[in-house]
Amino acid sequence: MNITIPFSEACERNKDVILETIKPHLVHANTVLEIGSGTAQHAIHFSQALNNLQWQTSDQAFYLEGIQAALANAKSISRNYGSERTGSVLSPLELD
Repeated sequence: MNITIPFSEACERNKDVILETIKPHLVHANTVLEIGSGTAQHAIHFSQALNNLQWQTSDQAFYLEGIQAALANAKSISRNYGSERTGSVLSPLELD
């Protein structure tokens, strides 16, 4: 079964601005719960930049398969290129 990896151009454009905005607020954090992870692009990007944190993705059931696919793809790229592409990103929790 082929699963399409979700992608959002808006997420790609705003990830750095959001990262710089949230970074000062996470200085003393160990874990972040991201509510509404959607495409997982932000979780992957933020975990690379703030690799001391554990990122917990979450979303409605409809989005979980896409989040899992995005995380698996990032891990695969990491293995192939020897870079840390996902930091500590956990599989998504289902939230309603």
